[in-house]
Amino acid sequence: MENRVRRFALFVLLLGLLAGIGEVWRVRGEEQRRYFPETGHTVGGAFLEVYESIPDAEFLFGYPITETVEHEGVTLQYFQRGVLQQRAGDVYPTTLGLGLIFWEAFKDLQRMPVESPLSLTGCERVNDHAMCYEFLAFYRRYGAVIGPPVSDALWEDGVLVQYFVAARLVYQNGRIVPSDLGEWYFQMQEPDKSARQPVPPGNFAPARSVVSVRVLATVEKVTTSRNRPQTLYVLATDQTGTPLPHAAMHITLMNVDGAAIESPVNGEVYYTDDQGVAVIGFDTPNVVGRVVVQVVVTAGSHSGMTQTSFRVWY
Repeated sequence: MENRVRRFALFVLLLGLLAGIGEVWRVRGEEQRRYFPETGHTVGGAFLEVYESIPDAEFLFGYPITETVEHEGVTLQYFQRGVLQQRAGDVYPTTLGLGLIFWEAFKDLQRMPVESPLSLTGCERVNDHAMCYEFLAFYRRYGAVIGPPVSDALWEDGVLVQYFVAARLVYQNGRIVPSDLGEWYFQMQEPDKSARQPVPPGNFAPARSVVSVRVLATVEKVTTSRNRPQTLYVLATDQTGTPLPHAAMHITLMNVDGAAIESPVNGEVYYTDDQGVAVIGFDTPNVVGRVVVQVVVTAGSHSGMTQTSFRVWY
């Protein structure tokens, strides 16, 4: 059971992208502050300067999930996909190397190497690690932010990823998506979980509602055989990370080409519980190969989708 919970916690990393802009105003004369209604938190001062200097900050770093917090002389601010830290005497905060931290912390994950044809166009070696195609293009654009690679591309629990000093990049639906390492680091390291709660700017709280649905999913067994019990774990939240209770959910088992595989779960409607969680048991289909599990969760007029997978060996 402990391994199941740990695997599910890791897949908090596989969340969808959010969109929107915040509100900027000046306080105390010169210090700028920007409030993000998407998550209910504010970034200000030197933290805002650094955040706004990051190219495509909402994409690379995500929205803030806390105000600034202090621990042993270090000021931190957590974002969905990164953390900024400022030590005593520092003029500006710096990016915490969460990609390297995660890489070192979870060496026991099921990781399988990917062949890197360095002789082909579209690949090159950086920091003694091979980068190819979309990963290389992403690095050329954002390398100053994510830092050099700390791994080659590899399969990790059925997902194609590559680690960099400050990022874990996932190849998903033909594009590169940064993992939500800031969310993971907050859950693992921040002792005061109440820092996650939204803080209104000034004396008013803007009206907030569900503006996006974020879906996390993983399966109990990454490898199995035909017609054996399998378990799917799903967590649905809104844009602030608040669980979505009683949200409707549709599951589709597919092959790698996107064609549906015959299964009783296809076409059924499931619902999350009071904590936004669903645990669904089913038998693996009578096929051999990789099975893709697509999960779509709907809350009100908004839907979110994610995928996980497992392999049927025989």
